[in-house]
Amino acid sequence: MFEPQTVAAELVRAIADHAARPAMADETGALSYGQLGRFVERMGGAVRNAPAVGIFGAPGLVMGASAVACVIHGRPFVHLDPAMPQAVLRNILSELGVTLVVLCQTPVPGQIPESCETLEARALLEGIEDAPHAALRAAPVEPGDAIYLVATSGTTGRPKCIPVTQDAAHLSYAWRDAFTPYAPGMRVGIYIFAIWEMFRPLRHGAELWFPDPNTLMAPRGLAAFLIRHRIDEMLFTPSFYDSFLSAIDRDTAAALPLRRVVLNGEVVGDALISASLDKLPGAELWNLYSICETHDVCMSRLSAPSGGGPVSVGVPMRHLRAVILDEGDAPCAPGTPGRLHFEGPRMLGPGYVNRPEETALRFRELVIEGARRGSTTPVIRLGSMRKVRCTSSGGWRICSSCAAFRSRRGS
Repeated sequence: MFEPQTVAAELVRAIADHAARPAMADETGALSYGQLGRFVERMGGAVRNAPAVGIFGAPGLVMGASAVACVIHGRPFVHLDPAMPQAVLRNILSELGVTLVVLCQTPVPGQIPESCETLEARALLEGIEDAPHAALRAAPVEPGDAIYLVATSGTTGRPKCIPVTQDAAHLSYAWRDAFTPYAPGMRVGIYIFAIWEMFRPLRHGAELWFPDPNTLMAPRGLAAFLIRHRIDEMLFTPSFYDSFLSAIDRDTAAALPLRRVVLNGEVVGDALISASLDKLPGAELWNLYSICETHDVCMSRLSAPSGGGPVSVGVPMRHLRAVILDEGDAPCAPGTPGRLHFEGPRMLGPGYVNRPEETALRFRELVIEGARRGSTTPVIRLGSMRKVRCTSSGGWRICSSCAAFRSRRGS
């Protein structure tokens, strides 16, 4: 019998194959894969018919388990950061038509509208059994359905919500497996981009470890967490990784168990590459480029400084093509900076929820080089947010960036 290839199906297989292995933990507790499966089963009745689910709480064990449950039950969800201003949080719920909010921590009075039904996720962990009562089944989904939604506060307070499709997530995770493989027993520390990071390792039986927010943003505290829990991989923004390396001495660096560091969200410079190779010579260093509108795009192993020029982010994955165009939408010659566009129907999202004008501006139909003569190709234009330079090998290098791009990366 044919089983569709979806993230949910992969998670169901992992829960069955690794039932006795640890799946995720934070400073308050831990879940095995079997216990995670039972949590998913317990949550099913509440979320199965919800059009969209809000998950309220800082990244951690309860939030991670709730997100897995939504994916397996085929329910798109949006992560609601408790640090968001109340008006922004309410705008997100209204914009997406969310009627069910899963509470992973207690909100302050008035933070969640009374019109929303709430579910106390922590209560579902009480007396959790070691396995689901029946075999889990992944809910049927279409490739273009949303697996989750990324919501940003926006500069005006009105959120911009971007659906990530089932197909885009599955293809992205499968592509990344060749660069950053995971296996049972591997321990992955979860940074602020939790939703982007957590499902990929779980598909292969790896362990997720969530530092609490105070530990996460304190370099010495985070180093102690990584050492104490023997973390193999951690994703950082380049600016925080720079602060992290600067804050720890050589003895602490030598004690770090990290075997892989992934940089994401900002431009990487030679000074940071040199500092990482000096203090953590045993850790692979990877430069990852990803955007909300397409999920992961490309990544490159950084084994030496670039020599003063822009650092390469590699060649886009096989389901995406980077198209660098000038102001007149003509292709740029190699070595010439221009505006970055992406083409790839299986990876591009459907646009911004309830933002037809911005969707029309950014998700465009163009006649571009390599397309069928006279036909148009759907592309996402990143506007002035990225100035890039194409290389002769088909990769590209980021020449400049701005805070607007970084703020669009959700958790």
